[in-house]
Amino acid sequence: MGSYYWQILIFGWLIFHLIDNLSYLHAVLDPTFGSYLRSTLITWVPCVVGSHFLISISDKYSWHTMKWPKLLPRIFIVSASCGVIYALVHIEYLMPTITEGMSMEFTILAQRIIENNPVIFAFGQMVLVGGQVLFSYTILWVYHTNKVNAQILANEKSMQLELQSSKLENLRSQLNPHFLFNCMNNIRALMFIDNSKASMSINNLTHILRYSLETDTDLVRFADDFSVIQSYIELEKTRLGKRLEVDISISDNIDDWLVPPILLQPIVENAIAHGISKSVKGGLLKITTSIGENNLVVTIINDGTLNGDHTGQGIGLRNSKERLKLTYSRDDLLSITESDGKVSVQIILPWTGEKR
Repeated sequence: MGSYYWQILIFGWLIFHLIDNLSYLHAVLDPTFGSYLRSTLITWVPCVVGSHFLISISDKYSWHTMKWPKLLPRIFIVSASCGVIYALVHIEYLMPTITEGMSMEFTILAQRIIENNPVIFAFGQMVLVGGQVLFSYTILWVYHTNKVNAQILANEKSMQLELQSSKLENLRSQLNPHFLFNCMNNIRALMFIDNSKASMSINNLTHILRYSLETDTDLVRFADDFSVIQSYIELEKTRLGKRLEVDISISDNIDDWLVPPILLQPIVENAIAHGISKSVKGGLLKITTSIGENNLVVTIINDGTLNGDHTGQGIGLRNSKERLKLTYSRDDLLSITESDGKVSVQIILPWTGEKR
C-alpha cells in the first residue's frame, strides 16, 4: 500500500467523521472544540483501522476484481458481522464515553433504544457499518484504479521504448548491408588495378566494419563517427581518383558532441554515388559543420542534381530521416535542397547535454 492509499484512507475518514459529528454538538450541554474533537477521534480511529483490515483482506483475496453478483454477498456478510461487533463494542465501551457531557434527555433516549430495541439498534449499526464498508470499497477502488492506470502508463512507455529501440536496430541493420555491398564492389575492382590501394581499402573497410559491429549505443562521439566517413571517402577517392574532390571544414570543440552512429555516412555515400560519380568530370564533395544554439549543423554539398535517392525516397536518406526522428523526436532535422547544379543536405544534431 502506497502513501496515496493512506492519504485517501486517513483524510477520507477524517472528513467523513468531522461532518458526521457535527450533530454531536447539538446533544452536548456545553459543547467545546475539545469534546467535538474527542468524539471525532473515538469514531475515526476504529474506522481507519477497521477499513485497512477489511481492505487488506479484500486485496489479498482479490475481491476488487469480482463482479457484483459475487461481491455483494461478501459485502453483506462482512457488513452484518462488523455491524454486530460494532454494536456490542458501542454498547459496552463507546456509549459511556460518547454520552458523557450530553443532555440527560439524549442520554436517556440512547439508553432506552439500546435496552428496549437491541435488535433495531444492532440493525441500525449494521446499516451504518455497511455504509462504511462501501466507503472502504470506494477507497479500495480508487486506489486500485490509480494503481492499474499507473501500471498501464508504465507498460505503454516501456513498449514505446522497446519499439523505438527495435526500429533503430532495424534501420541500422538496413544501413550496414547497403554500405557493405557498395564497398565490396569497389574493392573487387581495385584488386585488378592496384594491390597496394586494394590493401589500403581493405584496412579502411575493416575500420568501418569493426566500428559498425562494435557500436551498440544510441549515441557516439562525433569524432569517432566522422572517422568512418573519412575512411569511406578514402575508399571512394581510391576508386574515383581525381574525379572526386573533397573539401572538409570541421568546427573546433565538437569531437565530444554525441550523434547517432553511422548517420552521416549513408548521406555522404548518396552524394558520391548518385551525384559526383554519375558525372564524367566528377565533382566536389564539401562537408562543413557549424554550431548554432544548442545544435550542431552538418552540411553536405555535392555537385549534381536531385534524382534517384536524392528525392529523399531512397533507403539511405529515408533511414537517416527516420533515425533522426526516433532519436530526437523531431521530423525537421534533415533538409535537402538543389541550387545551381549542387545538392545540399543539411542535418541538425541537437545537443543532448551529455559527453563521452
